[in-house]
Amino acid sequence: MFETIVVPLDGSELSARALHPASAIAVRTGADLRVVSAVGHERDVAARARALETQIAQTGILAVAVDVTVANPADLISTEAGHSDQLVCMASHSRGRVGEALFGSVAEVVVRNARRPIVLVGPHYEPPKPVPLDRVLVALDGSRPSREVIPFVAEWAEHLGLKVSLALVVTPAATEQALNQSVVVEPVMEAAPLERVAAGLVDQGLTVDWDVLHGPDPATSIVRAAVDGSASIIAMTTHGRTGLARIVAGSVAMAVVHHSPCPVLLLRPPSSSSPSW
Repeated sequence: MFETIVVPLDGSELSARALHPASAIAVRTGADLRVVSAVGHERDVAARARALETQIAQTGILAVAVDVTVANPADLISTEAGHSDQLVCMASHSRGRVGEALFGSVAEVVVRNARRPIVLVGPHYEPPKPVPLDRVLVALDGSRPSREVIPFVAEWAEHLGLKVSLALVVTPAATEQALNQSVVVEPVMEAAPLERVAAGLVDQGLTVDWDVLHGPDPATSIVRAAVDGSASIIAMTTHGRTGLARIVAGSVAMAVVHHSPCPVLLLRPPSSSSPSW
């Protein structure tokens, strides 16, 4: 999977929330844990490093390497995310104090530029003790791009021993669109693609269940399903615009991150072309 889990920190308590899930994944996979931080001047490097070492020590998490670099935060994280042997796990919020440049808009920039999955931890995440890792909820919208997260989910589920819950998100607007195109929308039709994906994962030896989610707001439906199903992590792509359902790219993904009680594994698929199931 990956050899190192990279956690970008800026010294704030919110950014440090990413340490808990990152540590749990590192323990389960045997990966190294490394903290990175960006500062504006060389004179700030030593002070930031000392502050981060103190902050990490207060969490009780051990064996963490700390690298402080003079760099633009988005550039630093995007570079770290580009290494195939690394996983970036970072906190995200929509706003913060002046100087908290990492989390919020920077997280979205990193996700847009990344070609590999990134784990985002939103402001509603409160780390349990211990952090559980037993179920991944995969949010799909009926499009080919949304399914491109499946191979990564399968790899994670195998290495972390996760159960997989597939969820097809159907909105009233998508149903109306299908009806206008003279497509009959029935539960059996909705379930058929999920059954095929589930069967493929079962063939790989994974434990899988699935459901179709109906509601006016995709992000709300996804977060509610994660809570109801006690998901440890949500997995989804950042866009996908076709099929019976319609999830609009970054807005839904970042809304899920913002409201989710668990970390979110996000993948920006290389293709946004739109053949449906």
